[in-house]
Amino acid sequence: MCCFQRPDPISTENPYIGNLLDDSFDAIWFGDEAETIRRQTAEGILAKKCQVPGCPYLANRKPQKIHYGEYPNFLEIDLPNTHCNVGGAEPSRENPACIMCERAGGPGIFKPEIDRLAEVIPRLRNIVSSLSQIHIQGIAEPFYKDIIFQVLDWIGYDAHKDQITISTTTNGTLLKPAVRKHYLTRCPRSITNFSIDAATPETFKRIRIFDCFDRVLENLYAFNRERIRPRQFLRVTNNLNILNIHEAVAMVKIAADADAEYVEFNPTDGFNTSILVNEQNCGVFRRVQDDIIAECKRLNVPLNLIRPLDLGMTDRLVQITL
Repeated sequence: MCCFQRPDPISTENPYIGNLLDDSFDAIWFGDEAETIRRQTAEGILAKKCQVPGCPYLANRKPQKIHYGEYPNFLEIDLPNTHCNVGGAEPSRENPACIMCERAGGPGIFKPEIDRLAEVIPRLRNIVSSLSQIHIQGIAEPFYKDIIFQVLDWIGYDAHKDQITISTTTNGTLLKPAVRKHYLTRCPRSITNFSIDAATPETFKRIRIFDCFDRVLENLYAFNRERIRPRQFLRVTNNLNILNIHEAVAMVKIAADADAEYVEFNPTDGFNTSILVNEQNCGVFRRVQDDIIAECKRLNVPLNLIRPLDLGMTDRLVQITL
């Protein structure tokens, strides 16, 4: 029902509400399971299938009141977890995935998905006329092998491109001039998130594996110059963990140089617990959050914190101590 509601790689809980290979969209969307989730959400209750790792409502707030139309106006398409230029379809020690990603977790953590996009997406064409936004990402790289453009073909986007905003998240490594031109021309309304997660080449390579930090910044700054504001929206997003928390304030400067609409921060979530915020290091994340806020004010960069960087642990520990 939302972008966070996907399987936890180390859990057997099934968050799905249906399968488009077995049923029509209408049968699923108006089915008992979906109606129950909508009713509970409208009542301020987080449904059981929505209580998944990474959900921001679990960390800091209750579900908001929502008014539903007959059909959704927002559609997220999650690309298969095998589709990424970092590590390829089968990451290995010789060809690793990003250190934050479940694809780097090895057997038992990384469960390769079967690519059924070409079968599933055409079954959604009947709702495209109701959509105002289509988000395309997953843990994959949408510009790898032009998959984002294939998705737009399959769903029949071009006939509705003037009403639909395309949003996506990219690591920025593949946005060379020809790709940028194709994307910006084909998608006149867009929201593009550059997920950089570093402020130096050394940290970028440690997290993202590739040694191409300077090229990513070149792609980011060129994208900003080439986009048409305000219809083509740009933001810089950063997942923070102990490997890059020391560069968080400098990440604000990158967003300022890119003239991004805002910079976004979120504590890294996932299998690699050794790099995540915890009760021993949460104070560092809390102090850096204050520093980020101050730097955003200094550089006049709008800020979005998806969740508190310390996940509220600092205050809870203080209360326990008192």
